[in-house]
Amino acid sequence: GHDGGTSTPISTLKANLFVLGISFYNNAPFTMVDSAGNTWVHLGVINESTACIDAYYCFNPIVSAAHTITLAGAAQLSSIAFAAFQITGTFDKFNRHALASDDAIKAGECTPTSSPALHISFVNYYSGTDDATVDSGFTAEVFPFETPSKLAIGFAYKIDLDGGSEQPEWSWDVASGCAAYHLVFTELA
Repeated sequence: GHDGGTSTPISTLKANLFVLGISFYNNAPFTMVDSAGNTWVHLGVINESTACIDAYYCFNPIVSAAHTITLAGAAQLSSIAFAAFQITGTFDKFNRHALASDDAIKAGECTPTSSPALHISFVNYYSGTDDATVDSGFTAEVFPFETPSKLAIGFAYKIDLDGGSEQPEWSWDVASGCAAYHLVFTELA
């Protein structure tokens, strides 16, 4: 959800995989702190100078009945999307993309090396009055842009049994700076 700071607590008691997307403004530095002390794989920031998004994942994590993520430091206008999955597998690949101004963005195409595959996508868009939507049969949760202090973050996932190529495309109502990630996990069990 919104506000940077600390995410809303979620139960991660049965999870084997965590994914995390952080949207923020102007590439401001921050530190991510996991309430259970997990070590995360950091995939890096993609930015268009104003709309930035950062992505992380963690396999076989320490779990909690009230798990939170906290952003410490200077991250501006930040929002957090934190999800837990009860699957095992391996990280396969990622793609990412940023645009200076548009009302849609493709997160980047990925073809899994095996199937089934779990596709994850995050998006940050700097303005708009409607929730973003995503195509290709992804299930999405969106926290829209709110003036004056909350950037949008969208999170979506899809389990693909055929292992085909995916390129999630997000869209919304007002052109703005935007950035998106696409992560793929394979060898699911």
